[in-house]
Amino acid sequence: MTVTTVGYGDRFPTTPVGRTTATFVMVMGVGIIGSLASIMASMLVGSAAPESEAAADDTSDQLDQKLDNLDAALVAATELAALRRLVERLEDGRSAAVSP
Repeated sequence: MTVTTVGYGDRFPTTPVGRTTATFVMVMGVGIIGSLASIMASMLVGSAAPESEAAADDTSDQLDQKLDNLDAALVAATELAALRRLVERLEDGRSAAVSP
């Protein structure tokens, strides 16, 4: 009752029909105010949702790019390690051939 009226309780419905009507009016009043508040909230939140989806797509693209870069770095590191082993074998072979 406090939400739905500004009265002080000095006048209130006493008959069953009056109380039923008052209950209906109170529920409808709270429902209408709630509906308006939800519409306003959805307008505020609705404008931000597409931007967050676009940001999520950008983030996904950035993560894919970073993964590609990491894959390329891993391949390069593997090739570098193979070259180092080859150079070490060549150096070991030269030092063995040079020393009598």
